[in-house]
Amino acid sequence: MNKKREITLPLLLAKSLTLVLMCTLLLFLWDASAEKSKAKEQMKKETANEQKAAKKETAAVQTAAKKIPVKKHSETKNTVIKQPAKMVSPGDADTIYLTFDDGPTRTTGKLLDLLEKHHVKASFFMLEPGIKKYQDEVKRIDKDGHSLGLHGVSHSPKLFYRSPETVTGEMKTAQAALRSVTGVRSSLVRTPYGSKPLLTAAEKKALTASGFIYWDWNVDSDDWKYKDKNVANEVYKQIERQKKNFPRQPIVVLMHDRAGSLSSVDTLLTKLKNKGYQFKTVNEHLKPVQFR
Repeated sequence: MNKKREITLPLLLAKSLTLVLMCTLLLFLWDASAEKSKAKEQMKKETANEQKAAKKETAAVQTAAKKIPVKKHSETKNTVIKQPAKMVSPGDADTIYLTFDDGPTRTTGKLLDLLEKHHVKASFFMLEPGIKKYQDEVKRIDKDGHSLGLHGVSHSPKLFYRSPETVTGEMKTAQAALRSVTGVRSSLVRTPYGSKPLLTAAEKKALTASGFIYWDWNVDSDDWKYKDKNVANEVYKQIERQKKNFPRQPIVVLMHDRAGSLSSVDTLLTKLKNKGYQFKTVNEHLKPVQFR
């Protein structure tokens, strides 16, 4: 009997120890789960606060912009938010609309110097962060008689094209920033990477309902991927091809406000002016060139 008790006692101790370890493990897992849930809730709360703060900041910019009087502009300036009932043709293939996306940047001043040198007016589709950071450059774009357009805020397809509300929301934020800097309320927009295939029918409808006019292009310089020496020649070839195939359509050239494009712009403008091309800027009275 003593031998039986000697065997049973260690067994009971082992079982008790196992039970204690299991309880400890369960408590640890429960505590970890609770901490994870708590962290998740905290992250959720912080995200909501950030979104609320961003919304408040945007509203503040728009409110401030409304207090700034809108300037009167000539044909090439953008003062009308409501789309005209009747738009006129932008011209034929002897007319070039040179457009620059993604600015303003630290090299915008040099780009403006080149345009001034060649006596050419262009159209700038600008991002809200750049508008706020390079205000002197934005004011000069306006002062030099170029056309002011909007390119949104994020330049991220995932963020910009989430819904009709995000599309119009980014454009309104950029619009408010531009107006706060220049007094100009532009209705001209270009969506990131163009309207096709990312811009949905619902998003197009929302842009139109908000008074925006979106522009695409029919000549893409690809200046972001070519070396300087190649861009001017490639663009010129595309322009000549476009003119031959679609003689009744104006030529809208997409370029980017970047340091790497400066020498290409200089070479291209020299070549095009020698060939007798005319340069104009987009405005709210023209029928826009859009992807089909």
